[in-house]
Amino acid sequence: MTDRRTFLASLGALGLAACTGGATPESAPSSTGTTPTSSGAPSTAAPATTQPPGLEPLTPAPSDLTDASFDLGVASGDPTESSVVLWTHARTDVDAELVWEVATDDTFSTLVATGRVMATPLVGDAAPTKAVAEGLSSEATLWYRFRASDGTSPVGRTRTLPATQAAAERVRLAVSSCQSRATGAYAAHRDLAAAEVDLVVWIGDYIYENDTSDGLGVASDLAGYVAHYQAVKADPALQAAHAAHPWFIGTDDHEVVNDYDASVDPARRDAALRAWAAYQPVAEAPRRWRSLRIGDLVDLALLDTRSDATAATVLGDDQWAWLEEHLTTSSARWQAIASPTIVAGLFDHRGDPLLGYGWDRTPTDRARLAGLLERRDAFVVSGDLHTSMVLDVRADPLDPSAATVAPEFMAPAISSAFPADYAPLAPLLAIVNPQLRQIDPTNGWMLVDVSRDEVVATHRFVTDVTDPASAVVAGPTFAVTAGDTVPVER
Repeated sequence: MTDRRTFLASLGALGLAACTGGATPESAPSSTGTTPTSSGAPSTAAPATTQPPGLEPLTPAPSDLTDASFDLGVASGDPTESSVVLWTHARTDVDAELVWEVATDDTFSTLVATGRVMATPLVGDAAPTKAVAEGLSSEATLWYRFRASDGTSPVGRTRTLPATQAAAERVRLAVSSCQSRATGAYAAHRDLAAAEVDLVVWIGDYIYENDTSDGLGVASDLAGYVAHYQAVKADPALQAAHAAHPWFIGTDDHEVVNDYDASVDPARRDAALRAWAAYQPVAEAPRRWRSLRIGDLVDLALLDTRSDATAATVLGDDQWAWLEEHLTTSSARWQAIASPTIVAGLFDHRGDPLLGYGWDRTPTDRARLAGLLERRDAFVVSGDLHTSMVLDVRADPLDPSAATVAPEFMAPAISSAFPADYAPLAPLLAIVNPQLRQIDPTNGWMLVDVSRDEVVATHRFVTDVTDPASAVVAGPTFAVTAGDTVPVER
């Protein structure tokens, strides 16, 4: 299978071919949610859903937890119109009771939900703690925290979605992936935390199982994966981004092992996904696919292009059946696809795929997806390649006469590096890829502003990825209007 290293080597060959001739380049928030669904999830304990009889502050049982025990911060995720998953990590050697609280203000003077949940040890350390806050008002900005008898977690802010089928006018999504600690700092997360967005859509590579920059070993069992999540979540900028916004989180490959597919060792995959489910604010333990409905404005399908991938399919029969039903029955204004890997494809000067995985591995699947998106107002967001791109999704990417069915906006990587030696060659991809409109290997994240009339994607670029205090500036902006499929730079 072609991996990223082979892709880069092919890019070098493309640069050589470009120097000797080649093709001429073509000219170039809020909503209603249904409960996210999933398939193929490993078995884990369900988050607590205790609903108190009243809204008086609760007193947790005595424990030895202090403020410092909550060293990995808080997070929220999988919001619906009336609920949200709350997450924290309280270091304890014994079972300890926590009280969680949700309020309309950051002083917690007006509680709207509260309950009790246990923090328990796991893998020789602390198990993360989750609770589902229910009965919340729709389209509400709320604050939450966890309390022990002698310690309190940091305060987080979250937001519910609009009521089902509500006429939502706008939603602002933050999209990104790929946050290797070995190659950069998290200035992008600091910028994202301060941004006005309704939801963070994370499409993979939250950890790198092979990142040994903190003296960790390559993760291959539950303890190893837990150690990697704890190392990543210790970063203050990432904690700030989690505390500022609710997240909708998927996986790519490094949550398990580089470029894995359906042939991966099941025991390793299950251990990896158990750690992922424990350390993320997810309602269940979805290791494959889920959807989130944002009012009548956006239906967002979050795909898994790794777990069931073979030479014959990128999604597998079950995920395909789910996606086809999802797209054909949705009445939302926009259909959004969040794919961990590039959909529109990339090719070398010979017309051969540059990637040996994902949609380039199974072009018939890409044509199948294009057929489902045709005649719909749709857009795709993706990641994986540590570079931002804007592309046209077509059944046949190399045929300029083929209809563009949707734009694809690839988000910059938070900190994972596109090798400096190859960065000058990246623009050469457009010479032989008529579907590619923009490419930039600068790190950052992407703001996707969705209204009823258009989708506007703006890249946010970090000026120095090695500096956690780096400035972050606006990059190019592309938009697609309802009734059209072609992204246009603004």
